[in-house]
Amino acid sequence: MFIPIPDNISPILKEIGTISYSKGHRAYLVGGPARDLILKRKLKDIDIMVEGNAIGVAEEYARHHNMRVKVHPEFLTAKVKGRKFIIDFASARKETYPTPGSLPIVEPGNFEEDMRRRDFTINAMAISITPDNFGKLIDIVEGLNDLNKGILRVMHEKSFQDDPTRILRGIRFSARFGFTFEDKTLVYLRRDIDYLKVVSRERILRELEFISKEGIEGIRVLTKHHIHSVLNLCTVEDKILNKIIEFSEKTGINPEKSLLASLLMCTDDFPLTSHMRKNINLIKSLGTFDIIKVARIDEDYLPLVYAYIENSEEVVKFFTVRERISPEISGGEMKKLGISPGPEMGKILEEIMVLRWQGRIKTKDDEIKFIKGRLNA
Repeated sequence: MFIPIPDNISPILKEIGTISYSKGHRAYLVGGPARDLILKRKLKDIDIMVEGNAIGVAEEYARHHNMRVKVHPEFLTAKVKGRKFIIDFASARKETYPTPGSLPIVEPGNFEEDMRRRDFTINAMAISITPDNFGKLIDIVEGLNDLNKGILRVMHEKSFQDDPTRILRGIRFSARFGFTFEDKTLVYLRRDIDYLKVVSRERILRELEFISKEGIEGIRVLTKHHIHSVLNLCTVEDKILNKIIEFSEKTGINPEKSLLASLLMCTDDFPLTSHMRKNINLIKSLGTFDIIKVARIDEDYLPLVYAYIENSEEVVKFFTVRERISPEISGGEMKKLGISPGPEMGKILEEIMVLRWQGRIKTKDDEIKFIKGRLNA
């Protein structure tokens, strides 16, 4: 079976395949990009597996196009950032896991070993880019059959023990494609779910970020399989999820960060950036709408504010008028009026914001009059 290759990537793949062949290697489009090509989905990146020296192939391709190549010899990989795609090159390899949840030990391998080290059968198909059989699908694990049936099947029964984050990747694929776990795979998932506890919080957080990119379905599938409980995450009710999406659709704000934050509102287990922690703490402190606190919350988190507080329409109003409620007077101008920089100046600016929100201050002149009146009181 041959897979049609779109015109926008065919020249790239043909050139890489030709370079590989000239060095005595065969090369393939593999993993998610191969799966997405079969599904006729737009590719976001290109993953190349070379039966041989992938780094050498990447370096020659980059040299032809005057591109930079980033090499990771310990993993037998290289990355080339092109104008349209990021291209990842990897030599055929095999992996072993010293302990559950640990990073793998990588060694050179053959084609079959490389395919069988992957997470799910739908990601273990390869499309040849070698000139003599360009576009040929090579499927040694019946991944195409599972893809057509909408099934997520692991490669072996200890797959989730080797790498528990595969559970989270399965959640992501289930949300994205509407696929279900194959019966035995679901048994393994339920048996091995506690292995997620041995994975670093950093790796788990990264996977949760990916799941949040899948929208509310990612959070729903996570909850459906009770993974949120194992990871000490919040149980996010549908009404919260729906309100996050409702506000996002009203405003055009991407819901990803709000969806992720909705999982993290009840835990301190994860190494969040100070930026995210600040926003979450502000939202948690909101009993009702508070213009001063809401004004300190970054735009990406406003959908969660809308979902979290009772008088949510105030958040819509804030989003609409927020530029008009910011004080116009500068710190330098306030200093000339006799206000020293520091807490007092900050307090006055907050008071001005509240009065603007209430409609009692509308112009810069109004601000100046308010400050003078306050000083003379």
